Amino acid sequence: MHAARDGRRPDAVVQGRHPRNAHRIPPDLLLFRRRQRSLKQRGTRRRRPRTRRSSCDQTTTDEGHSQGGTQEGTSIVINISKKVLSQSELNLLQKGLSFCPSSKLDTFSLDIDLQRFYRLLRLKVQFMDKEVRGTKADIGALTPQQFDLYKKSKYLPPTSFHPVETVISLMSRDINQFIQDPKGLRNMRYNNNLTQIERESLKVLMGDKDVIYKPADKGGALVILDREYYIQEILSQLSNRDTYIQLDKDPTDEITGLISEVLSRYHEQGVVTDSLKDYLTKEFPCIPVLYTLPKIHKNLQSPPGRPIVAGVNSVLSPLSIFLDKVLAPFVQCDLKCCVLSA
Repeated sequence: MHAARDGRRPDAVVQGRHPRNAHRIPPDLLLFRRRQRSLKQRGTRRRRPRTRRSSCDQTTTDEGHSQGGTQEGTSIVINISKKVLSQSELNLLQKGLSFCPSSKLDTFSLDIDLQRFYRLLRLKVQFMDKEVRGTKADIGALTPQQFDLYKKSKYLPPTSFHPVETVISLMSRDINQFIQDPKGLRNMRYNNNLTQIERESLKVLMGDKDVIYKPADKGGALVILDREYYIQEILSQLSNRDTYIQLDKDPTDEITGLISEVLSRYHEQGVVTDSLKDYLTKEFPCIPVLYTLPKIHKNLQSPPGRPIVAGVNSVLSPLSIFLDKVLAPFVQCDLKCCVLSA
């Protein structure tokens, strides 16, 4: 039904034949409400004016030391080194250690990601209808699948499934055409999240080897330390003979041999399977690294360091992960106590 020319509702609407249109708004009132809504949205979209940093935002804590204040949504930068930061360097550091500067396309990294994707496609097709089962010798023994542990595989699947290889070849051809094309990915525009001055400041900060940037132990601030002070703090902690012992040589080979001996003994007894033995054995272990985080909540002028040992990919890393998986079901209970302080 169409509306009457005099602006009144037609009889069909008045009689309730069309309940959906029973609450119809007059065109003039509807246009007025739409205009009010658009003006309200336009007012909320206005950007708030930026407030310039005043000179009192950067306070002096010691001679040659400065502590930088920050705006809302940025990281706190505490400079207790002898380095004097410019305003552009301070603004760059306020973005935090998790900030990732944008860069142009790296064709080498792109090719690595594509090869990993192609390998994943071939693996999906090869093991599509296959179910991984254990052997009879694995019955009653510990397997890595019981604890959801999987060692990173270096297996290369065959290239015999023609539909997948056709898709891979077409994708490779199209991507190569984009890269070789002057108007393709090589000259592709990207959102630059740094200004030219900030780019230059980033090069200056990365080239300065006299200072070290570390996150604070508590509070999430970024602390700038002199390298000499940072090394001296670590050496002073390592000199404590009640906690640390100086070794004559690297014990990695000795620990690796001991782990291999124990695993071989339990493997002969049928307690450990071949896959679990292979998982718990680190072929090329890395030496753990010790670093410290400054405790600025205890001393702002000369903060002590909290020692942390990074044992990723070390000789004891697989055993630590396995032990965590084994003990997880026993500690997932309602404890009646809690830790108040570490």
